[in-house]
Formats: sequence, C-alpha cells, structure tokens
Amino acid sequence: MSDTPLLSIRKLSQSFRVGKKRLHALKEVSFDLFPGTTFGLVGESGCGKSTLAKTITRLHEPTSGEIYFDGRDIAKLKGKQLFEVRRDMQMIFQDPLASLNPRMTAEELIAEPLIIYGMHDREARLKRVHELLFLVGLHRHHGSYFPHEFSGGQRQRVCIARALALHPKLLICDEPLASLDVSIQAQIVNLLKDLQRKMGLSYLFISHDLGLVRYLCDHVAVMYLGHIVEIGTCEQIFTRPRHPYTQGLLAAIPMVGSTSENHKPLITGELPSPLDPPSGCPFSSRCPYVKPVCREKLPVLCEREKGHFSSCHL
Repeated sequence: MSDTPLLSIRKLSQSFRVGKKRLHALKEVSFDLFPGTTFGLVGESGCGKSTLAKTITRLHEPTSGEIYFDGRDIAKLKGKQLFEVRRDMQMIFQDPLASLNPRMTAEELIAEPLIIYGMHDREARLKRVHELLFLVGLHRHHGSYFPHEFSGGQRQRVCIARALALHPKLLICDEPLASLDVSIQAQIVNLLKDLQRKMGLSYLFISHDLGLVRYLCDHVAVMYLGHIVEIGTCEQIFTRPRHPYTQGLLAAIPMVGSTSENHKPLITGELPSPLDPPSGCPFSSRCPYVKPVCREKLPVLCEREKGHFSSCHL
C-alpha cells in the first residue's frame, strides 16, 4: 500500500440554509483513503454520509475545507479542470433504477461517459461496452435491455459497468447494496472485491450494514450528526471500539440466540435534528455515560492508539 493518500479530506464542512436557520450537515470532517484500499463510512440515516459523498464529488459545493484527490486540491476547481478530475472519480448510487435513464438501453447507458469524454469511434466504443458487460458478469445481449427488464442485481451491475467505463481510480459507493436482496448483495460484494483485485481500485464504501463493512473495508470512520466520532482500522473499530456511539452500533447487531432480555441497546432515543443539535458533544443527548463536561464542551478527535482516533471526553 502506498504511503501517499489517493483521497485526503481536511476539515471539510457543508451547510445549507433552511428557512432562517443553517443546517450544518458536515462539521470539519477529515480522513485519508489510500490507493487500492476500501474506506468504510458508517452511521445512522441522517448523519451526513451521503452529503459527504456528494460534496467530495462536487455535486454539492463545499462550504469550507480541502479535498485533495491524487495530490491536488479539487475543492475549488471549476469548468474543464473539474470535468477532467471526474474521469478518475465515479459514483455508484443506492437505487440503481433511479440512477439509470429508463429510455436508454444498457449499451447506451454504459457508452454515455465514453461519448462525453471523447470516444467517438462507435466500433471501439461498442467493444469497450461489451468488455465492461463481461467484466461485471453480464452478457453481450444484455446491452439491448432497458433498465426495467433487469433484476435489481443486474441493474446494479450495469451501474458498476458505467462507473468503470473511464478507468477511474476511485469509486464512491453510496449504500450500493441497500435495495438488493441478501443473496444478491453477496454477489455484488464479491464482484466489488474481484474488481478491486483486478484493477487496483480504491473504494469509499458508505453503508449502515456493519457486517458488510467488516468484510469489505480496511479502514472505517463512524459518523454522527455530521461529525466523525471515531476512525481506525477495521480491526480496531470492531474489536476495540472507543466511542460510546460506536459501541452502541456494534451492540445493536443482532446475534444468534439473543433475546430482548439479554440484548438491550446502548443507544436510545432519536437522532437529534441537525437544525438544533445538542450543545457540547453531539452524542451527549443519547450517551449512556454522559457527564456535565459532555454538554458543555465539544470533544476533539484524538489518537488513542496508533492509527485509532476517537472524540470523547471519557
């Protein structure tokens, strides 16, 4: 593994105006993703995971902070420079049906980025499309199918083929398995691992399924209310969680033979509104170990052991 990050996020913040208030979706998020590895991002719905993905890809303009991709700060790029960067950074969305144009065939969908980036030779383009269909486990005849004619897993394979068309370095996978059956999820996970091995891809993998994250990822960051509260290797996060929120997420994983009596959740209550977050630690309103200092002061993300960071006063 290279010592130089492919993607380096530094104090990235994102906020939106909602009426007279300001919604702070991301608060000074920082992490590194290294070439050929998978970086997992976990947390409850509404914590800012998808907003982070869209901000990194510049679908949302960042409010502040830096996005270094392949050694270059892309946070303020515009026009042709941003267009060129997007060739190397592609995204796979949660709902494959919603992300595919229903009036285009699979062949047309996969060929579209090739046309946009200048491959005007139809014969060469068609050859590349067939290569990509084969690469993701589909056949040439699938190229003539429309999105509604595929199963959910096949549609996601088309999305993956389209994302790979331009030989990207980084794939941002925004809960790409959430809408699929469990058996199909396993097939797509194995496909992603196989593609990474063959092509040296790097993944930013966003999910709420901790089992998938543990299987796929090398490093993991835990998000809560727009903050990263813990970050470390997969082994560190799953065997030695430091933050109460991480401990609560892991405790909530159903275990074979567990009952409601012996499987009490550590996290109670609802995720607070980002329009009206708690003072001090963002997790203070739900933390089972909360102290007065937690409600008064925002904890800093500190290194607890080599490569393992958490933000907690305790």
